[in-house]
Amino acid sequence: MNLYKSFSRTKEDDYFLHELKNNEWDNVKNILKSNALSCYLDEDKLSDLENIKDNAEKKDFLKKYIFPSKGNIKSGDFGEILSYFFIVEKHKNLKNKIVLKGPKKWIWKDDNNKAAPGADVLLYSIKNSSKPSTQDIVLTIESKMSATKASKSRIQDAIDGAEDDRISRLTKTLVWLKRKYALAGNTSKMQEIKRFQDPVTLGYRKKHYAIAIINEQFLDDQLSKDFEKKENIIIYVISIEKLKEMYEEFFLESINDC
Repeated sequence: MNLYKSFSRTKEDDYFLHELKNNEWDNVKNILKSNALSCYLDEDKLSDLENIKDNAEKKDFLKKYIFPSKGNIKSGDFGEILSYFFIVEKHKNLKNKIVLKGPKKWIWKDDNNKAAPGADVLLYSIKNSSKPSTQDIVLTIESKMSATKASKSRIQDAIDGAEDDRISRLTKTLVWLKRKYALAGNTSKMQEIKRFQDPVTLGYRKKHYAIAIINEQFLDDQLSKDFEKKENIIIYVISIEKLKEMYEEFFLESINDC
């Protein structure tokens, strides 16, 4: 996987700009598509899907019950999934490589046409599984898409959401995840989440990302809009040509190629 390297990187005063490189459009879509099923189905449900031998029945199942059909939810889910893998790979490419992992929250959606609750993305890195460390990291991502022209700043929207993550939503998401893992009987994951519920005592690091994913056609318009930088919020702007076409093809092909 080389998703992160499919984008150029420019450091601006208040944000990092990542623009899709030439001839990388299909590569990015296909990388994300190869992970689509595992984003929405846990291991047991993936096995159940494999047991459906009739392809038409399998596609109908994915279309009706798993993948979203509403345009705004498809857009939102795609932005979150892109952000998840983009940030995971970004940290792998650091000089001091950091391996992040975290729940694919879309698996637990009660309604495929509603957004998953809590922070859009939660990822973490654990230095030593046997004891907490100040080198442990937990991070959140607030992802906003701008596939069509928007009158307001999607960068500001992402910043505001990331600030909510920093102030309160991280804590709420950790509680929600701990309960999900407990109900599933996954005690190892439950303990990993539990370790991040006492930041004062354990002293781990926290990072909060605001990511605005913008159709290349509307990039200049979005960058021209004022936004207020918040302390401790890392801002990324990701530019992709034909963004709407990409997320629509992502879902369509994920169903048709199953």
